Amino acid sequence: MGLVVVGCQGEPAKSTTDETPKSEPVATQTETPAEPVKEVPAGLRHAGFDYYGLGGDKAPTLEVKSSGSVKTGGQKFTLENATDTTATYIQEWTGDLSQNGSTRLQVTDKGVFGIEAQGNKIDPPQLEMPADPKAGFAWTSKAKIELGGGSIDSTDSKIIGVKKIKLGGKDIEVLVVERVSKAKLPDPTGKVVDQTLKSVEHYQKGVGAVRVEVTVSGKGVPTNTFTMEAKL
Repeated sequence: MGLVVVGCQGEPAKSTTDETPKSEPVATQTETPAEPVKEVPAGLRHAGFDYYGLGGDKAPTLEVKSSGSVKTGGQKFTLENATDTTATYIQEWTGDLSQNGSTRLQVTDKGVFGIEAQGNKIDPPQLEMPADPKAGFAWTSKAKIELGGGSIDSTDSKIIGVKKIKLGGKDIEVLVVERVSKAKLPDPTGKVVDQTLKSVEHYQKGVGAVRVEVTVSGKGVPTNTFTMEAKL
């Protein structure tokens, strides 16, 4: 808006008398420094916040295996803004995984929601993790998420519960979440067809997703599986 206002001001008015204009002090315009991002209030640092890895300081290396290929990268969460009732984060992928683009997340007292994916608004926002992820809690997200060349049309999610798994030679405690998504994605020929994504996701408190197993299938489409694991 500042550029628009400056562009509409036109030329300065000219003096219509013979008087020499008095010299006036020139006002200097300084930019107001941006206010520092507030800390996330305690009321938003619930169990869902911790399991999603938003409050943690660890950023483990992630290894994705699919069809014989291996990709290595990571993800980072950057606090964008925080108020007394919400906190907004940018989730970015790094390394070989940077092609996944970025996601914008919003934390409320209800949980962690996806509000934007790869520059596309998610409407209505999609619940990613409830504030109190108790075993048996289930929900359906009907927001359509546009992806490169396709879309995810709906997702059914369910909290399975907390269990111990072995990862990197260590026994760790994780929260298990299962999801089933209905999607329209390109097949090997490039044609967009109906497909189903089934995922089992493991979240470690203070770290985030440490293991994700996904199976993609559809009529006339070869079943594809991939896994993502953190190097702890």
